[in-house]
Amino acid sequence: MDDLTLASRFSRFLAALVDMLVIMIPSGLVFWLMVSVFGFTFDVENQKVDIELQIVSLVVSFGLFFLINYKRLRDNGQTLGKEVLGVKIVNLQGELIPINQLIAKRLVPFWLFPLVPVVGGVLNIVNLLFIFGKPRRCIHDLIGGSQVIAINKTKHMDLQ
Repeated sequence: MDDLTLASRFSRFLAALVDMLVIMIPSGLVFWLMVSVFGFTFDVENQKVDIELQIVSLVVSFGLFFLINYKRLRDNGQTLGKEVLGVKIVNLQGELIPINQLIAKRLVPFWLFPLVPVVGGVLNIVNLLFIFGKPRRCIHDLIGGSQVIAINKTKHMDLQ
């Protein structure tokens, strides 16, 4: 691919926001059901949350992500949000990344950063702040050998 136009930071942000909202709504419903109907503990004030509730929430969120996005990622290098915003994930040559590599090298690190005890939040922020570098690649992009490019100029928001 000769003409690789990096996706704007704003397009990447909006795509991530769409992906998050699509997952949060049904995940939030499952979380609410587990707390209010099944009696699991969720006490923010005392920082007490049942481990089962945490595990089920993670499994439901990851499951929904894959249910919604696996085929898109495999076939086009896109999540639903990236599809809506006209951007996709490719390697540095502009080619699609095989799905197993995309998951292992790009998605898993992105998901694991926030789960690291004590420093997870800081790791996640540092990961995301890398987008402000000239190559517009987060740490999970560097680990995965990926970049996000614009594929549809009419949908792509060209705000740096």
